[in-house]
Amino acid sequence: MKNIILSILLFLGNSFPSSSQGLDSFQIQIDQIEKSLMYKTGVIDLESENAKLTVPNGFKFLDKEQSNYVLEDLWGNPKDSWILGLLVPKNHGVLGDKSWVFIISYDEMGFVKDDDAEDIDYDELRKEQQKEFIAENPERIKLGYQPV
Repeated sequence: MKNIILSILLFLGNSFPSSSQGLDSFQIQIDQIEKSLMYKTGVIDLESENAKLTVPNGFKFLDKEQSNYVLEDLWGNPKDSWILGLLVPKNHGVLGDKSWVFIISYDEMGFVKDDDAEDIDYDELRKEQQKEFIAENPERIKLGYQPV
């Protein structure tokens, strides 16, 4: 989806009299968006208040609010309340042709005490999760997204 947004901006940029001027203004828009993001490094207290993240060398971190802005508004993904942040490669932004990120999320449901882990039927758990993903497909399709 981010390619669609970038294509629209590129189209709008090319509608100016000089295509090089349009490309320059397009790049200025991208640069302004990138500069507005407040990346962090080091040890981050995640918003879930139950974990810390040490940002690895070669990466930078975006908090929950900025991550949702990138994923939803810039890249066109559906809203996801589980997202706590993004790890972005240090030498790349979120709007480059080859941009990519690691999504940091937390679902309390996934926490299992060590004592309880041996009682779990993991094959059954996987089947249940697959059914849940498939059950969400009609809503994803209705919203214009690909099914899982």
